[in-house]
Amino acid sequence: MDAPPAKTKFLWQWVTVSLAKLQKGALDLYKTEEDPRFADLNEFGQKLAEVYSNFDARGYDVVNVIPITTGGARQSWSGPSAYGGEVGLSITRGAMVIGMLRS
Repeated sequence: MDAPPAKTKFLWQWVTVSLAKLQKGALDLYKTEEDPRFADLNEFGQKLAEVYSNFDARGYDVVNVIPITTGGARQSWSGPSAYGGEVGLSITRGAMVIGMLRS
């Protein structure tokens, strides 16, 4: 009979999340669109809780959480024909979670 595989000292898992969805429009003509400025924080919290629970059930403690950030740029206008240049933005879209085997 073979011995069960040894657990590694460290374990990692990464999670990514969707962009937040915001309603845009007027009167009864609302539509839902992704907003590149915001991550879905409810989804982020749920996914992190799942990873933490999974680590705990496997005998690991979370020792580090490294954010995963994405960036981009948008055009800025100060009027119908007054181009103001590019505006940079970055948002946290996920995380790398590191766990260490309990001793």
